Amino acid sequence: SSHAQAAAGADVSTKGALSERQSHQLPSLWRKKPPSCRDVWGADEQAGECYCDWPYRGKVFCAGQRVAGTTFNITAVFAHPMCARPTCGLYPSCSEVQGATHRQSKEYPECKCNKYGYKVFCGVNQVSGRNFNAVSVFGHGGDCLKPY
Repeated sequence: SSHAQAAAGADVSTKGALSERQSHQLPSLWRKKPPSCRDVWGADEQAGECYCDWPYRGKVFCAGQRVAGTTFNITAVFAHPMCARPTCGLYPSCSEVQGATHRQSKEYPECKCNKYGYKVFCGVNQVSGRNFNAVSVFGHGGDCLKPY
């Protein structure tokens, strides 16, 4: 995955509704109702503007890539092809994988499942064991929008 592309600000429209192509890339939940600021973990809304709330002030990350800054356009965040579970933070986080946490002995992207015996799945396919590399998991692309 290219962190440079995300850091440089991928070509994502920040105005108006999502295009039909973008809408089909989003999970069905977002096509039924427009996303809100609180759909981003650690975010809040004030005066109609989305922002990463304290203590998560930082940037918005999706699949380990920076997709927005501290204040952001919610439509643009969810238009990013890998943004099924965006999070606010200073750095990418293992929490982007449901049920995962950081490893005490290693830094991100090395992560682990919260419980013993758990493994990482994308859809119905197991992609890793309990200990995993988040970049590798997200490298599965469209098959792994919501790893768990």
